Amino acid sequence: MAIALSGSLVLTGSLTTSGNIVAQTLVVSTISSSVEYSSGSNIFGNTLTNQQIFTGSLQVTGSNHGIFGTVGFGIIPSQTWNYYYKAIQIGAGGSIYALTPTGARLNLGNNHYNNLSNQDIFAQSDVAAKYQMDGTSHAFLYANAGTAGNPITFTTAMTITGSNVGIGTTTPSGSLHLYGTAPYVYITTTNGARTWLAGADSNGYVIYDNTAGAYRMILSAAGNFGIGAATPADIIDVRKNQNATTNFYFRNTDTTDVNSRAYLNVIAGNTTLSLLALHGGDTYIAGTSGRNMYFQQNPGGTVNMFISASGNVGIGTTNPDETLTIASGNAISIRTAGSGTYGALKFGTNVSAYYASWAGIDSNNEGVGVNVSNLRFYTSYGSIAERMRIAASGNFYVYSMAASAGTNAVKFNTSTGQVTYDTSSARYKNNIRDSIYGLNNVMQLKSKMFEYKEDNRTDIGLIAEEVYEVIPELVGLNKDGMPNSVSYDRFISVLVKAIQELKAQNDNLQAILQRNNIN
Repeated sequence: MAIALSGSLVLTGSLTTSGNIVAQTLVVSTISSSVEYSSGSNIFGNTLTNQQIFTGSLQVTGSNHGIFGTVGFGIIPSQTWNYYYKAIQIGAGGSIYALTPTGARLNLGNNHYNNLSNQDIFAQSDVAAKYQMDGTSHAFLYANAGTAGNPITFTTAMTITGSNVGIGTTTPSGSLHLYGTAPYVYITTTNGARTWLAGADSNGYVIYDNTAGAYRMILSAAGNFGIGAATPADIIDVRKNQNATTNFYFRNTDTTDVNSRAYLNVIAGNTTLSLLALHGGDTYIAGTSGRNMYFQQNPGGTVNMFISASGNVGIGTTNPDETLTIASGNAISIRTAGSGTYGALKFGTNVSAYYASWAGIDSNNEGVGVNVSNLRFYTSYGSIAERMRIAASGNFYVYSMAASAGTNAVKFNTSTGQVTYDTSSARYKNNIRDSIYGLNNVMQLKSKMFEYKEDNRTDIGLIAEEVYEVIPELVGLNKDGMPNSVSYDRFISVLVKAIQELKAQNDNLQAILQRNNIN
């Protein structure tokens, strides 16, 4: 059956048809049941401006059903909408609409519609958003709050073209393309305690700690990489500003293989500086073979230590002529930090069988106390032994002397501190003459017994002050010009003169006795 209406049809019950209904206006407003089309061709309005209102339910099961214009769910669709669009309007400002086949586009919107002038209009005074699909392109747009009925200028928030996603750009060039003055990805922990930003700004590609307000990592446009540096000054710039130790770790975490190692190589052209750490505990610093190594406090500054290509080490010099050359305007100090220990300088052979053979010098306080130090000299002849010592008091000790038939005596000048030996050859003397000292001078001297203050040891001898009054040449003076010692070996010269004088006196007495026939 077919029903053709040119006016209005008002139903108070249900309408069931298996044919066609062509209506200009079909109003069903007083029923609580339904309008059912089970077959045939059903056309709701034969022009785009017709309006059909259903307050009940609508069931369409036929094979060919046409809806012209806008369909509203939960709302009567606006007559101001662009009738070139096929649209669904949803209550509270929602909408779905598509272009005609000449423009294949689908739009899903919130708080807006497209009017007869093809403008996007605010449905309510609030923010607006829409999703737009155009072929293989998908765009997500937003607009800040506006006034109901006013045109909307949308901003594209995200675009999907094929498999590429663009944020801030409508032409993404990669799988994810962020575009803007400072496009970031925000990463926040679930408890909100920390927020990180990863993206790009005027400094370069950055990882920024938004909670602390600090750059953590930057790759600048110049190719410089910075950790803790907002503007890295060179290829790698690592900084940390804190009142504590700053560590840089470069690790090989394999602890099972004793041969595991970690290298850090610094290369310039064909020159390499390598830092090597072995799992076994050894560490190495290595340069390029045949090249010198310089150790400086500041690049281009004074060279503190130098290792030549031949292996010679220089401290304070870049021209070491031996295995170790030290050139310094200051004192050279060898010391230990602990108490009861001593600093030592040892000299030995490089032959393994003789490693225990060495000679050396050490400084030791031997438990005497602070500010006390002895200088000891050692040599090895079958075993290591101390051979000589300069005590903290200034006393000089020699523990072994070679037996010799030589006649040169070692002398110590207590005034100048000079150690010499006596010579008797005329080659070393001027103004040679007879001594003025003899028996008379000897008779003025007094032999004494005494105890030394140092160890209360009893001894015999002469008193230097008394000898100085009689034969000053026999007395050694200290650095303050005071009598200090008596040269007993040179006293022999005076005794020779005294004996000669006694011999002369004895010969004279013998002659007198003979002349007087006195036996």
